[in-house]
Amino acid sequence: MVALARTDRDGAAVALEERLDHLRERVPFLPEARAAASGLPTFEGLRAVSTPQRLQIDELLRKALEADRFDDELAGQFAAIGPVALATVAARLAQIHYTSASEVDQAQRLHTILQSATGCTEMPFVDAGTLAEIAQGNRHLGELWSWFLNEVGHTDRTWQTYQSLRRNR
Repeated sequence: MVALARTDRDGAAVALEERLDHLRERVPFLPEARAAASGLPTFEGLRAVSTPQRLQIDELLRKALEADRFDDELAGQFAAIGPVALATVAARLAQIHYTSASEVDQAQRLHTILQSATGCTEMPFVDAGTLAEIAQGNRHLGELWSWFLNEVGHTDRTWQTYQSLRRNR
């Protein structure tokens, strides 16, 4: 896709959509499928992060978790850093157990940051029902975001190409 985008942006956009369609077929994006999913791949951080950048990401994550509501500017800061920051958001989302309303709120903010940064809205967040139903409906959500980020942002060049092609949709 990256090489194709240099010479044929329209062809690259079609290839991206085909790749995303293939991902949608393989990945249990919908809550019912997520709840029953097993054997998902795991991903470590996309790449090494320098100490100053790690501190910056950690501070942004702290702010996101402590916020009262979604902050578009904060989401933009995560997106500006790129996939390494978003992978941190996904990893933190995967750690939430949904045992309290505040954890549900935190998870929803993290999920919205990922949606805002990637333009991917195919993974709905479950926020209705009992805490147990919410936990079940959002099972594997962080892991699925890691999978998505691995597909669209494995390298800086892949991420930049993805962003430029998605903006043109």
